[in-house]
Amino acid sequence: MKYTHIMLALLCCILWRTAAGQTIFERGKYDHRWLFGSFSLTIPTASNASMNFNSNPVHVTQGYYGARFDATNASVCNAERQLQFYTNGIGIASRTHQPMQNGERINPGEYTDDWVEIGNPIIQGAMIIPSPERDGEYHLFYSERTAISNHPDGYTSFVLDLKYAVIDMGMNNRLGRVLEKEISLIQDTLDFGKITATRHGNGRDWWIVVPYFDGDYYHRFLLDDRGVHDMGMVFTTDMDMRPGVGQAVFSPDGSKYINFSSLSVSEGQFVGVYNFDRCTGNLSNPRLITYNDTAYAAGVAISENGRFAYISSYTHLYQIDLDAEDIAESFHKIADYDGYWEEIEFLQTTFFMAQLTPDGRIFINSPNSARYLHSVEHPNRRGVASDFRQHSVHLPVWNQLTLPNFPYYGLGPLDGSPCDTLNINNPAPVADFEYTQDTTALAVEFFDASFYAYAWVWDFGDGSASSSEHHPVHSYAQDGACEVCLTVSNVTGVDTYCESIYVGVSSTQEYVAEGVEVRVWPNPTASVLHIRLLNLEGLVNVSHVLLRDLQGREVLRQVSSSMGDMSLDVSALPAGLYIYEVYGDRLLASGKVVKR
Repeated sequence: MKYTHIMLALLCCILWRTAAGQTIFERGKYDHRWLFGSFSLTIPTASNASMNFNSNPVHVTQGYYGARFDATNASVCNAERQLQFYTNGIGIASRTHQPMQNGERINPGEYTDDWVEIGNPIIQGAMIIPSPERDGEYHLFYSERTAISNHPDGYTSFVLDLKYAVIDMGMNNRLGRVLEKEISLIQDTLDFGKITATRHGNGRDWWIVVPYFDGDYYHRFLLDDRGVHDMGMVFTTDMDMRPGVGQAVFSPDGSKYINFSSLSVSEGQFVGVYNFDRCTGNLSNPRLITYNDTAYAAGVAISENGRFAYISSYTHLYQIDLDAEDIAESFHKIADYDGYWEEIEFLQTTFFMAQLTPDGRIFINSPNSARYLHSVEHPNRRGVASDFRQHSVHLPVWNQLTLPNFPYYGLGPLDGSPCDTLNINNPAPVADFEYTQDTTALAVEFFDASFYAYAWVWDFGDGSASSSEHHPVHSYAQDGACEVCLTVSNVTGVDTYCESIYVGVSSTQEYVAEGVEVRVWPNPTASVLHIRLLNLEGLVNVSHVLLRDLQGREVLRQVSSSMGDMSLDVSALPAGLYIYEVYGDRLLASGKVVKR
């Protein structure tokens, strides 16, 4: 159950703040369309795919856009979640998939000329940011890689320039026009791509950060309502952070910055973790994790609650607890590559770049042509409970290396900070949490999953004292049902979310047959429960589904009328925990579902 308290007081508060000139921050939907394809090592005429996060489940369609992607991929939607334009680092295309006016070519040069038909191969080589206070205008930041024929090591290439372009979508019958392009920001030796951004503490402007090639140096830019400002270089420490293939990312709350490089098979991998000040743009408290698992492809993403970083390292997936006192000690492996490959044996679906999705999951692609993405279904949870699923997201096309590069658009102002100067407030918080439990010790670890919360009060439902920790661990004296309530607050309002948990109930009842993917939503549910089963060929043949109570008694049975899709009306059932079982010619999947 979910309750919202102090509604009258909250309404009066919002009306008063609006009258006093306050603006309530709104999360942008700029990242709700993802594009994939089309270059393939095996199928040169392959097409594109579009992933639409405006629907649940996510809708994936095939199309022929003409633009080919390699590693560089950036796109943007408007406030209505409609695709506006995108780039492969070579040109800029409108939503009609034709070159935008004055966008036929960016990054001209000896090196990029060789990639015109394929797309720029720089990882995180582009990112699009909405221009503050300018509706319909966007800034595109992109890297230029330059060929050097007289280098002492022979012919090679480096990223020597960070540039930007300005796009106005109000022009050319709202198909957009590139107003300016090839505007140089840095002319120096930079790391390979790794363009990323986070919102300024004022809730409107943006910090853009890129690493240098040599040493632990970073360059910062500020995008505000007047344009782009060079905020200078920052040097953190001599901790021997190295350049290389990988990604950089900010945590969704903007407080952490991670630079991950896979330098070489011989020299290993380097993960630099820093604190970030959203007011000043300064990096501090650098910590370095080094290891060597022979990875030559690498990526990083952070859970939406900011607790866990995921390091995709070719054949291994690691997790880091960013709240740990010693983050190096928290670095541990949660999955190994399962050996699956595509129709051609060398096209293995190993692990490469990672990106947080609009619905809170993390998608990971492969460092070659593949028709599948991997997914971390519950990134807010620790260890294997995060539910990493290999080749779980099917694409209708061959995808060569690409994964779109987005900032986190859900970050609002840093309320009460020195740079909270624009009278922008976060919206009222939305309380939510996830949990895992050690059934033998009756210990439950709770993970806050709320939005816009600044303070937390946990009621564990057993009469014990409440907790104000962000992610508490609570030990119960005995097993049984407890209603746990989390109350969160910020300067705008208060919200409470309550959920019945069943302490001591074993998780061994959860099962998924090999080669099958199960999706259950919404969970918890008050009325209709949807269950979908898929395998690598598509929907799975389902004969019937059962719902049992915790005593094993059958409370609902429904015969399947369609391949792989089931909808159960559970509105008449009492609130509580149930076990679903899905059958075909055998048991295909089982798991827990909560009826509210």
